[in-house]
Amino acid sequence: GWPAPDHRMSMRDLGILGKRLIEDFPEYYPIFAQTEFTYKERSPDNRFNRNPLLDLGIGADGLKTGHTSEAGYGLVGSAKQGDRRIICGIAGLPSEQSRAEEAERIVGWAFRQFSEKTVAKAGVRVAEAEVHLGDVATVGLVPAEDVRLLVPALVQGSVTAEVVYNGPPDRRVPLVAEADVGTAGFLKRVTTAGRVLYDQYLGSPAS
Repeated sequence: GWPAPDHRMSMRDLGILGKRLIEDFPEYYPIFAQTEFTYKERSPDNRFNRNPLLDLGIGADGLKTGHTSEAGYGLVGSAKQGDRRIICGIAGLPSEQSRAEEAERIVGWAFRQFSEKTVAKAGVRVAEAEVHLGDVATVGLVPAEDVRLLVPALVQGSVTAEVVYNGPPDRRVPLVAEADVGTAGFLKRVTTAGRVLYDQYLGSPAS
């Protein structure tokens, strides 16, 4: 919409909106790839799609250009090559030409310099967690779904990751127990509870 004093939107917000448009409304998304559309003969000079990516033969099929005096010339673009889709957003450009040139550079750079790789497979153990009041001492932690990340295309080795229990990592991936854990027997529950109380009394964590 038009600029308003309390209207604030980040490039990340625009990227999320673009992603949701593509994924949640596949029946409408092809509209963004139309290069020309006339509505009841209104504004015939305004019937052309201003998205400069559509005519480059790079798999572009959306999304939207924009311009305001505050934000300059901007664009949220999307392109798909093979199974990989990228969504990019730019703003603050001084002209339509600079917007077109920068958008083309970003899309080309993203496809050339990065590749999408599966760094962890669903159901494959990546860590182990201690279990309290269970019938086993530990349980393996596995991703609930494949974890795919963009990595530099020149990186050929393995990707190193760290499982963090406390504190937000750069990316949060849900982990699920790889096996059912039954309830411990009465004696083990009593023993564990006693150990926890004893450790708390001493001011040290239970082990």
